[in-house]
Amino acid sequence: LIRTHDGTLLVARFGRAEGGGAGIAWVRPDGSSGLVPGIDEGRKRLGLTEAPDGSLYSSYFERAAGGGSAGTVTRVDLARGESVVADGFGKLVGLIVVGEALYVADQSAGILYSAPLAALPAHAGEWSPFARLPVPDQLCAGPDGSIFSAQFKAAPGSADPVAVRLIHADGSVTSFIAAPAVTRPSGVAYDPEGRRLFVA
Repeated sequence: LIRTHDGTLLVARFGRAEGGGAGIAWVRPDGSSGLVPGIDEGRKRLGLTEAPDGSLYSSYFERAAGGGSAGTVTRVDLARGESVVADGFGKLVGLIVVGEALYVADQSAGILYSAPLAALPAHAGEWSPFARLPVPDQLCAGPDGSIFSAQFKAAPGSADPVAVRLIHADGSVTSFIAAPAVTRPSGVAYDPEGRRLFVA
């Protein structure tokens, strides 16, 4: 869930387990609401973010032809739908704009990728691996150019506990709060005025 510069609320609909139902819904400050047109309801989506110039970005993933997940970053227009920005990722979950860069969480690769907003590459192989962390999920901007990432499930074969992690501006990663204090964290939101982190 994000709130844009004009007060519009946007929420990504993940979709049903059996397929269908995915989309992007919006609610304007005057109470009007709707769905972004042309969204493929079979694609799973969670990520939404707004750039400083008002551009909206989303991420989705779908089953890849050879197995696994194929993830894509898109630019969203509330009236006209979405257009592909970059493909070739794995299971893309969260994404966030921090400063002049767009960051995307590839959950299957355990990598937070970044690219400059002014020149977003069209393929995942041209994005820069910014940080490595177990099973990154939803993202939010933190203090001093940092990013928080939730972790909804344990990493296969890893002894690392489920945690909310802080990715510092230099790409280093520390555990902010871990199991058993959190169990299945997914959504995160940071309040810079009160310096509080909210975790769903």
